[in-house]
Amino acid sequence: MNLWKKKKETFEDLEEYDDEMAFDSIDDEIKEEKYSKKNPQIMETYPLEDSDELNDISLDEDYDDYEEYIDKKKKKKNLPRIIMNIVFGLILMIGILVTIDVVMVSKFEKGPFFAIRTNIYKDGGTKEYIGLGYKVIKYNQIVGRRDMEIGTWSLSYSTTPVDISDLDFSIEYVKDPETTAKNYHHKFIRMKSTVKEVNVEKNTMTLEYFDEDGKYTIHFVCHMAEKAKAIKTFNKGDEVSILGTMREFKVRPNTIEL
Repeated sequence: MNLWKKKKETFEDLEEYDDEMAFDSIDDEIKEEKYSKKNPQIMETYPLEDSDELNDISLDEDYDDYEEYIDKKKKKKNLPRIIMNIVFGLILMIGILVTIDVVMVSKFEKGPFFAIRTNIYKDGGTKEYIGLGYKVIKYNQIVGRRDMEIGTWSLSYSTTPVDISDLDFSIEYVKDPETTAKNYHHKFIRMKSTVKEVNVEKNTMTLEYFDEDGKYTIHFVCHMAEKAKAIKTFNKGDEVSILGTMREFKVRPNTIEL
């Protein structure tokens, strides 16, 4: 067996060891510096909030306050939305105005309130109005049509009545009241029938087609355009010819209002 005796370190040996360590550390620093130049260290970074806004900042622009810049940026982004809201609001407002005129003219024969008068006919004072997508004709003939009609811009002036007998209308209405009412609603008609009742106070004249079986009996309540005294000369049983526009249709009893 060989035994190795540990050599005792002397002072000279320690100095030599320290010198070697110093040279080794200098070599490590030089190597590290060379390595860092060849392979620069990549540092992991995290993007700041609103980095897009920061990238958009022009060098020529001078912003004293970053918040002011962000506010301007947000306003630019919200501009399309604001424009869309304004357009939607205008469309909604126009729709409401058109609806009001349509209902008032067709149901109550009032107005129009949001249309411009474009023409006056020399027939007694018939007037035409143009609105946003619709047209109204307010008839006021001396002898003839005196109602209001609403439709598209293609609606034409028409004062020629539809001729129909009270019997034919009665049969058609009893068989299919819904379809008949739809076909004759706001139609200007001329018809002969028999006087049943005259009401001077209400200025109405009621005409009647009488069926002995009662199935086809029908009444026509006429709201007169002339003054009440004009109907005083008519008596029950007189046969008269009327001009009017059909407005309301009632079943049980079969009654038409003109």
